[in-house]
Amino acid sequence: MNRTQLLILGAGRFAEDVADWAAEIPGVALIGFYQDVRPNGPATIDGLPIFNEAHLRENITSCKFVCAVGSSGRVAFIEKVAAWGAAFATLVHPSARVSKKASLGPGTLVGPLSNIAAHARIGSQVILNRGASIAHHVVIEDYATIGPGAIIAGSASIGRRALIGAGAVVKPGIHVGADATVGIGTVAVHDVKSGSTVFGVPARLLPSG
Repeated sequence: MNRTQLLILGAGRFAEDVADWAAEIPGVALIGFYQDVRPNGPATIDGLPIFNEAHLRENITSCKFVCAVGSSGRVAFIEKVAAWGAAFATLVHPSARVSKKASLGPGTLVGPLSNIAAHARIGSQVILNRGASIAHHVVIEDYATIGPGAIIAGSASIGRRALIGAGAVVKPGIHVGADATVGIGTVAVHDVKSGSTVFGVPARLLPSG
């Protein structure tokens, strides 16, 4: 059986977690990691190499990529490597349940024990961390991040690059705007404006400045 040669963008702690997910997916062979600026220190993670740019660009057509970087630079990092010709894999842990009626975009990561219900539409380069629950008819736009154990209820929508913290709940039909943050353990009962940050139960706007 031909195995997908996988390379992880990023070499931090989340990348180590994603490497564990990949190791449990049949047909995937993890070959290493890549990051923009390799710090002084080990050149491997758990025995797998951290590639430099020259080596990556020479071999870019022989593997597929996922991005395990959660920082604000993630979008630019992905776009740069895509411009070099990188093809992105959609990585779904075998313990996750994904409805056959749901759709997942390229580069999306679906962590262990996550659930994606019927007619959910998940965009490209989305992170669904372990135990995330995505209900029916939810829309999650590109580059959004859904934290561990977060619950996105039916017909809710999550904007591009939005961040939903661990254990947060977005109630049915609520819209979270682009670049918004819903804090850890927060319950969003009203729409969240683009670029804003909310915390608490129920969610309250965090003052800017």
